[in-house]
Amino acid sequence: MTTIDFGPDRIKVAPPAVEAFEALAAVLRAHDYDIRPADTDSYNCRAIKGGTGRSLHSYGIAVDVNWQTNPYKETPTRPAVKFSNKSTQAERGEEVRRGLADTDMTPEMIRDVANIRTRNGKPVFTWGGSWNNIKDSMHFELRCSPDDLRSGIDWNSVRGERAQVAERQPDSDFRRPESFDLRRLESFFRRPEGGGFGSMDRDR
Repeated sequence: MTTIDFGPDRIKVAPPAVEAFEALAAVLRAHDYDIRPADTDSYNCRAIKGGTGRSLHSYGIAVDVNWQTNPYKETPTRPAVKFSNKSTQAERGEEVRRGLADTDMTPEMIRDVANIRTRNGKPVFTWGGSWNNIKDSMHFELRCSPDDLRSGIDWNSVRGERAQVAERQPDSDFRRPESFDLRRLESFFRRPEGGGFGSMDRDR
């Protein structure tokens, strides 16, 4: 994994995904969204919540942001996500705590995240708040393939400017780019057209 700046936080992501997460951070920054390092994280080698398959966090291709005010909820009746119409993040977070909203994020910010594209035109991120049987509003995951990531991020599709990139710090197990098991990541991305990630479909 490679450690990168993510707002005020430092997170670990898969080397091929570095630029994608920099684009995500740029959108959050453009919306003046406050990322809290205490309840934000990315790489975590664990099973999927409520299942036995590997979470996308195990591959460094997902991040959970501000889980205290973007909670995980089971929603078997498949309702639409509930946004707060309050003007500040603090007020929206309070509505989440009172059960009046599912997220402290705004529809405009989520729209701008969904608009991030690779240079070959592929959408980059899926937001867990848009799923059906659960609402995982803290969660952003990659939806494009490693080949798409290799084409690079189309920064014209990204609201906000790319931050000055600090020196990236590869972890000791991945000091050489070729040591990252890209074939394993590519096999993980092989999924039916329009579908999800195999065993994760129960969460959609």
